[in-house]
Amino acid sequence: MKKSDRKFLHRPEYPGGNESFKAFIKEHLVYPKQALENKIHGTVYLQAEINDEGEVLQVKVDNGIGFGCDEEAVRSVKMMHSGKVKNREVRLKAWKKLRINFRLDEHKPKEFSYNYSVKSDKERKSASGTSYQYTIQLPPKK
Repeated sequence: MKKSDRKFLHRPEYPGGNESFKAFIKEHLVYPKQALENKIHGTVYLQAEINDEGEVLQVKVDNGIGFGCDEEAVRSVKMMHSGKVKNREVRLKAWKKLRINFRLDEHKPKEFSYNYSVKSDKERKSASGTSYQYTIQLPPKK
């Protein structure tokens, strides 16, 4: 083992690394209604205090964008649980800087378009017919 690979204290890390953390946030993050209505997007910068058991103790917003995004970012980070760390019987609390991105293009509702008409034999004869119409529009493929 190289001398540079040895560390005295290990910091808690999210299991699976940065990509797993991004997937966790993407799965649990709910875009706030107020931010959607006002077309707000941006990045919320946070600091999270994590103990040696991997539990998030507190979260502070360093730089927020408002409209409910700050609160949602804090809520999502508090759900997170990092891996346990053993540091030679030393209890450790670490501050980790995080950023949560809010992007409107990821949260656009999908639209679908579909037309369907039903006419029975009697309705065809009378020509008054009952017609049902459903509109579903698919976004264009990229």
